[in-house]
Amino acid sequence: MLSAILSTRVVRFEVDAEREGRWTTESVAESESEAIEIARRLLGGKGCEAVRVMRALESRGSVVGTTEIFTERRPTGGADTRLASCDDEGAWCETLDDLYGNRSRRTIGQLLRGFLDANGVTPTEVLHSFRVYKRLDNADSLLSAAVSRIARARATATKTDGALTQRAIDQIVQQAAVRVRDAAAMRSVPTIGDGGLDALLAKFRKGYADPGEQRFQFRHSLCRVLEGCNGLPHRVEMVLDWSSTAKDPESIAVVDELAADCLGSAGVIKDMLGLQPDLGSALAMVVELARDRLKAFPAKAPPWLETLRKLLAGQGFEATRQVLLARVRRELGGERALTRDGAAGEAKALNVLCDRLFCDAQGVYLGGA
Repeated sequence: MLSAILSTRVVRFEVDAEREGRWTTESVAESESEAIEIARRLLGGKGCEAVRVMRALESRGSVVGTTEIFTERRPTGGADTRLASCDDEGAWCETLDDLYGNRSRRTIGQLLRGFLDANGVTPTEVLHSFRVYKRLDNADSLLSAAVSRIARARATATKTDGALTQRAIDQIVQQAAVRVRDAAAMRSVPTIGDGGLDALLAKFRKGYADPGEQRFQFRHSLCRVLEGCNGLPHRVEMVLDWSSTAKDPESIAVVDELAADCLGSAGVIKDMLGLQPDLGSALAMVVELARDRLKAFPAKAPPWLETLRKLLAGQGFEATRQVLLARVRRELGGERALTRDGAAGEAKALNVLCDRLFCDAQGVYLGGA
């Protein structure tokens, strides 16, 4: 009997739209990706307030179960539902592995800064925590807007068809969504214990043959721990504390990634630097920290700053260093004055920053001209 039911079952994907508070089925698709693409097109149409995709299981002509797999609502204009600017150059992904890389996470941290700060979460959690991903997916059309922004940048830079580029990046994002959803459904996930990051990493290396899956599951487990933190300041403190026993290069790389995620927030940077006389002084301190030349800590510096300084003094920790330099670069390209002392003071502050950014040995500016 059971085999007969299974042999006749059909899976379909219904695309629903909400108009004036009422849901109606607008289309039926054969694949999940096609249904989501139809839903996003509907959301851009007039009068559509929200869309959703329902996976329906039919057997012998009757629906025996439905599951909501995608939902998105039109933006309402809140601060956490607006995209910020980002460094578009090279910000797109060619593969799923690219999506988890440092460049991709830095772009996520810039584009979705309002959402990340409002929710007190990191780009790594967006990619590895289903709870955070669902929160983003439900934040009006923020996710689709971010994907569209990057797709346009890629299409322009590579001179490729915009629709094809959009579809390629959409597919990568959907692969990541399925992966994090499946991870969330796992009942038993190893977590960090007395052995620290190295012991936890060893468990995933033993449990998964594929290195990519090892990396994903390792970070997924840590993101479950981060869910218990109260905001980004608590997260960066916990992450840097993990570094005290980390010896494996992969463990140290995770600390670097998560610290970089947190330091992408201007709020965390302000907490770290304390009260500074002007923007120029603050940026100069960031440069000195990135170059391991910070001699004096700011008043009331958080206790984790010394740990961060020691980690930046090593040969690694490049993700965090690049995030700090990206902050300096973006501020220098903005409209804010470096000092309150007029044109002469502005020129002096800029010269100070240039001197600190210049690498005598290589004859170039740290972070690019």
